Amino acid sequence: KGNAPGELNHPYALAIDYNDRIFIAEGNSLSLHVRISVFSVKGDFLTGFSHQDMRAPHGVAIHGDNLYVTDTILHSIFHFKIATDIPLVAERGSKGQQIGRAH
Repeated sequence: KGNAPGELNHPYALAIDYNDRIFIAEGNSLSLHVRISVFSVKGDFLTGFSHQDMRAPHGVAIHGDNLYVTDTILHSIFHFKIATDIPLVAERGSKGQQIGRAH
């Protein structure tokens, strides 16, 4: 447990991609570090990343080269492209009650 790279603090969910990398959503509104940490299946820390708006990542899912992270504070879904070593934010959904918005 801890806040340094490779240490976990408030892990909530994980997903494994087709390259056997484990993506762990961690942190909450009280944490200093809200991020996605990435490990090999052997447990070696590979990288970590976040988005400046992310506040409480509580769920992760992977589909192809896409990583989706739900945020329960922002009522949002963050979409990251993970085909490269450095995941990039493609878009962020927003709160709402209309079709296509998280409520």
